[in-house]
Amino acid sequence: GIKVGMLHGGREIRGDYKTTNKKLNIVIGTPGRLIQHINNKAIRVGDVKYIVYDESDEMFDNGFIKECAYLKARASKDAQIVLSSATINEKVESFINKEIVDYEFLKIGNLVPEKIVQEKANCKIKDKNDFLAKFLKNRFFRRVMIFCNTKIRCEEITEFLEEKKFKAKYINSDLSQDERNNLLNLFKSGNLSILVTTDVAARGLQIPKVDMVINYDVPRVPEYYIHRIGRTGRKDAKGYSLTLVCPEDEGRFNDLEFDFELDVKDIS
Repeated sequence: GIKVGMLHGGREIRGDYKTTNKKLNIVIGTPGRLIQHINNKAIRVGDVKYIVYDESDEMFDNGFIKECAYLKARASKDAQIVLSSATINEKVESFINKEIVDYEFLKIGNLVPEKIVQEKANCKIKDKNDFLAKFLKNRFFRRVMIFCNTKIRCEEITEFLEEKKFKAKYINSDLSQDERNNLLNLFKSGNLSILVTTDVAARGLQIPKVDMVINYDVPRVPEYYIHRIGRTGRKDAKGYSLTLVCPEDEGRFNDLEFDFELDVKDIS
């Protein structure tokens, strides 16, 4: 069968040796940790046939362009390079034009699948919590993800929902990877019904059967709207998204609707 290994930071590099000592067909890893092992001669990439940069726009936004270029340079010139992302930004285009040159662009499916119902509600900032609690009480759901723009707001909303007897917890970048994984496992298992988060969970996570995504805040980066609501309606399931739009964000959300040609119903 196919042998797969995983290499990433956040743990001692010695813990990777059980993985690097195996003969693997596929290695999944973060750029920095992969480069460490390449430079330490723990893994060889001269005969690698494929390099896949998943969520490439996020990777480049986080400053990994040089690392990704280095990985490509160390691999065989015949290696096929694949970049995947729901959205393409200037950094991705720059990397493609500089490092790949000869490429094909494939667009698969719609930016927002038709099976995701998109709605918005206009309300003042001070009314958001009460609107949210009432909305959740009147809708049937098993798993809901609520996205906020700040860590503090995540904590405040979670505390409010817990006071209202909802099973809610938050994850953000302040939590360790183990703490995040534990909460995600509770959410996946159904022991936790509401996950409040920043954009740390907007992409890359495979969480099945998320009934609904709620944007408590309009995302500051337009592309993150696509990534956020993409947590619901996965595979063949139907999805639902709601965005709470306060007067200060109305213009920004209208621009987002126009730019991405969104079909959003106003339920205010």
